[in-house]
Amino acid sequence: MVTKAGRKGRQAALVTWREGIHLTGTSIWCDAIRARDICFLSSASAMRGARHAQLIASQDSFKLLGNVGSQTGSRLAPPFGQPFTLGTHRIELFSSGHALGSAQLLVKLGAHKIVYAGTVNPRGSTVGCPLDHRSTDTLVISARYGAPRFDFPDQENVLAQLGDRCEQIARDRGVAVLLVGDTGKALDLASRLSERCIPLQAHRSFHDAARRSRPDLFSDLRRWSPSATTGRILLWPVHTRSRLESDALPKGSDVFLVSGQALEPLSIEAAGASEGFALSNQADHGELVQYIRSSGAGQVYLTHTCDQGAGLRKALPKLKIETIGPPEQLSLFTG
Repeated sequence: MVTKAGRKGRQAALVTWREGIHLTGTSIWCDAIRARDICFLSSASAMRGARHAQLIASQDSFKLLGNVGSQTGSRLAPPFGQPFTLGTHRIELFSSGHALGSAQLLVKLGAHKIVYAGTVNPRGSTVGCPLDHRSTDTLVISARYGAPRFDFPDQENVLAQLGDRCEQIARDRGVAVLLVGDTGKALDLASRLSERCIPLQAHRSFHDAARRSRPDLFSDLRRWSPSATTGRILLWPVHTRSRLESDALPKGSDVFLVSGQALEPLSIEAAGASEGFALSNQADHGELVQYIRSSGAGQVYLTHTCDQGAGLRKALPKLKIETIGPPEQLSLFTG
């Protein structure tokens, strides 16, 4: 329900930030940091360990989480594209294309529609579902790469270049260490690089998630073992870069940052990588502009912005665009 607040004719915001996105007037929160009665989780990587009374996410996200968040009161995993009623609200989950299990949430509040998109990827996930669309009145979307400087090169060409470098290192009996920001990105890379017939190893968190979610697809993926590393690819979380001892890697090894942030040399240096490959599982500036336009939304809320939404406001001057959530600098934890 929309209620008047303050001056006559002024309406209360339908979306607010209080350590998570709250759909005002409902019990529904999205990617909340603190424990809530009902929380929608847009992807497994968005889980912060809070003990929600009810957690809504896709079945694949729950598989990736395993026992993480097991203290949650109940778990609800509705199939994509099948609307259902939650209390007095009609809601639906549909794919965001970001990673395996990632989802968007459509909520109907009377005649008004709200989509919490989270992170979208129009190129789709290799092991997940392609991006889906719903028309909406209000859109909440992550815009980590919303600044105009983020214009990703052809992703297939970048992947081919990365594969060639990995093959070269493997021939020299070294290890190609790929630093990635989240599990979804790691699984996509493992799937695509398996075509190169190079042995693949992964950090424990990536390996365990792969076995929980798609054991059929990742049967050849091995857990990291320093005693058997020559001539292979190693998938490693960028935020644990310091735990990867360089002296544990054989001669001829190299470390690469695989992220949209690889467009910026300072990010490559900060990650302790020698080279960067601008492969991302998130939308860049142009892709965000296109997605927002296609949604039909008149009100857009941006989360995780690196430029306070200036670039998207300039590209979409007719829309009401606001930033929401705490200020955030682009970090190496993104994909």
